[in-house]
Amino acid sequence: MDANTYARAVAARLGTAVELDPKARQLAELPLGEMARHWYGEQAPPPDDDREMLRRALAGDLPIAQRAVNSTFAEVVAEGMTMAVSESFRRARPSSAAWVRPKPVSRLKGRLAAVEIGKGAEVGPGKPYPVASVDGTSNPYHVKKSGEIVFVDEDTILGDDIDALGSIARTFSGEAAAIEDDAVYARITGNGTTPDGIALFHTSHSNRLTGSALTHTNYATAVKTLRLQKTADKKRLRLRAGVLMVPCELEETAYALFDGRPDNDPGRPIVVSEPRLSEHSSTNWYVVADPAQVDSVCLLYLTGQREPNVRSEPAPFRRDGLAIRLRHAVDAEVVEWRAILRSEA
Repeated sequence: MDANTYARAVAARLGTAVELDPKARQLAELPLGEMARHWYGEQAPPPDDDREMLRRALAGDLPIAQRAVNSTFAEVVAEGMTMAVSESFRRARPSSAAWVRPKPVSRLKGRLAAVEIGKGAEVGPGKPYPVASVDGTSNPYHVKKSGEIVFVDEDTILGDDIDALGSIARTFSGEAAAIEDDAVYARITGNGTTPDGIALFHTSHSNRLTGSALTHTNYATAVKTLRLQKTADKKRLRLRAGVLMVPCELEETAYALFDGRPDNDPGRPIVVSEPRLSEHSSTNWYVVADPAQVDSVCLLYLTGQREPNVRSEPAPFRRDGLAIRLRHAVDAEVVEWRAILRSEA
């Protein structure tokens, strides 16, 4: 008995685009209750009573000889739900995905290594190469877990209420995408301190412009300011503007700046309109360096858990059915303050 075959059948019932072998295709035509009976019946004679059969299937309550070699049907449902949640999550796509790179970390808490960039220089005969460092003493991070437990009763499964299970997958996927954007934009609007002890957007960082409404002229000034950024040892970074982030109130203004310019114009940035920026200010706008050139902000996630995590087990005592736990763990950290600029009207 291949648990993954059953899981793919569950995912297909939830509307997920998965590859199905002939057996999985047949299983996907069954109601969930019948699928559970079929799963149980491959290992032991199932009870006649549907509810008793479902309870045993969810718990993996099998003859002793079978218990060590098979998943529970609860785990089968969880794997199918994981496939559905993953697909929905990819469709949800946080707005920050346009300019923030995901980065795996091995622990919930730690320090993010900061790479000292811009050290390249001519090396004369017999002279040492300039040293660039990877400093693990900067940028503390804390990956935060968010999630919930949803109880699905026996009637939902035996009644084959696929819409209810699909709704759980879609809703949590949207929530997970929102969690990522919350983490990223909180770093931007919060204007916290960087490892040098100065606020993220500060005149001493040369990444804060004032009295600058979003116009062609002011955008050009912001692009030039970004390009003129230097490293600590005064070497120019030659950063290219790649993203223009605006509150919703400035979305049309932002697009109008580039009317008539083709999409592949290297001077045309990606425009990101974000409600979280509106909640902070309806007039501030941001220019971010091309993410292909340098990271400004990283989205941190636990290694191997880029997408929301789903687990399930039989509902605890005094509740019948299935308990589904959904979890997403992320954090966001500024890794290069020179690569992002705020303009305040």
